[in-house]
Amino acid sequence: MTIGDLASKSGVPACAIRYWERIGILPAAARISGQRRYSQEDIHRLAVLQLARACGFRLDEMMHLIHGFAPKTPPSQRWQLLASKKRTELNLQIAQLKAMRRIVNRLSDCKCVELSNYGQLSDRHDYHPVWAASSLDRNDFGIGRYKADIRPGARVVINHCTFVN
Repeated sequence: MTIGDLASKSGVPACAIRYWERIGILPAAARISGQRRYSQEDIHRLAVLQLARACGFRLDEMMHLIHGFAPKTPPSQRWQLLASKKRTELNLQIAQLKAMRRIVNRLSDCKCVELSNYGQLSDRHDYHPVWAASSLDRNDFGIGRYKADIRPGARVVINHCTFVN
């Protein structure tokens, strides 16, 4: 089948298929008279990549899923390892979004007369999304200690600041 057929059957735009081939996530397609030709197996490969995208995997994570394991590594092991890492990342993003929503809600209820008053509010740690989102304890050396649901000893980087659980 041609790249247009594959795009139509898989729901992945032809430009994405070409790009994924160019960067090595997908193997280069066989060519007949200069045209890319694909098999049914390529539809399945694209379905795996679409599932990874639906989970929020970045391109480097998709590359790792396909090529970053020993050839005999079972697919379930690959997914479990990468899903565990993604779950931690998603939990942090969710916490940050909830904190941002709390801040927006507080600010929308504020009746400050001067715009600069809002700037004074932002100096408070409970209005800072990183402090508020990650339950950082500001008493630990004035920097904080990350207390989210992650493995003990794991390094967490939030806005270029490193915290160790």
